[in-house]
This record gives sequence, C-alpha cells and structure tokens, in this order.
Amino acid sequence: MCGVTTLVLMVPSALVAFLVGQAILSGGGLPHLGLGDPGVARAVLGAGLYLTVVGLFGLGIAAIVRNTAGGIAVFAAIMFGPPPLMNVRPSSGNSAAPPYLPLAAGQSLMTISGTDHLAPWTGFGLFCAYAALTIAAAVLLRRRDV
Repeated sequence: MCGVTTLVLMVPSALVAFLVGQAILSGGGLPHLGLGDPGVARAVLGAGLYLTVVGLFGLGIAAIVRNTAGGIAVFAAIMFGPPPLMNVRPSSGNSAAPPYLPLAAGQSLMTISGTDHLAPWTGFGLFCAYAALTIAAAVLLRRRDV
C-alpha cells in the first residue's frame, strides 16, 4: 500500500514540477519542451515512477539493516558510491558496468537522448528488479528471524 500511495503522489508532483519549471525557464531564452515532444511525457511520468521505486528500494534496504542511520548509509553507499568509483577503473573496461548500476538504470527512464544509458524501460525494469530483490530479501529475513 505504501508504494501505491507514493505513486499516486509522485506522478502528479513530477507533472506539476515540469510545468512550473517550464513556466520559469520560458523567459530565459532556453528551448521550450512540451509534453508532446518525443520522450518528454515518458520522462515526466518516469520521474514519478523512479522516485516511487527509489522509496521502495530504500524501504527494502532499511528493513534488511533494521537501523535508520545504517539504512540511510547503506542506501547512499549503494546508490551514490559506485558511479564515481567507475571513473577510477581503466578506461578500457569503464563503459560496460555503469549503465547497470541502480542509479543509472533507474535514471534511464528519464533520459530523452543519450547513448550511455540502457533503453528507458529496460533500465527501469532493472531498477525495479533491484527494488524487488531488496523487498524480497527483507521479507525472507523477517520470516526466518528467530
């Protein structure tokens, strides 16, 4: 039920944020994007979906760790730790793994153009699989707890 409530709140919030952002940026001489432009509606809808799944992913991690501060730390380490570490690796193997990391996989739904991401729905599906695995692990941990 938590995910459904979050989804009901996040998708309209993303739409409002897009419309307010377009109103603010329209006077600055920047190119105007409308919801009818290719990929924009998917990206706006994807922002709400992405934030919903981020919440579920964090919920699963927090349920596994069973500590608020520890859950936040593990979540931040998983989401934001690996991308900068990929730049330390040799450039020959640097382009294979980053699109499959949770942060990049989830954000692929919100990209309008670019070649360094997975296909939009493929990346989002992978991110949903990450979230589902954490929720399933938390449920199994709870059931097997003595």
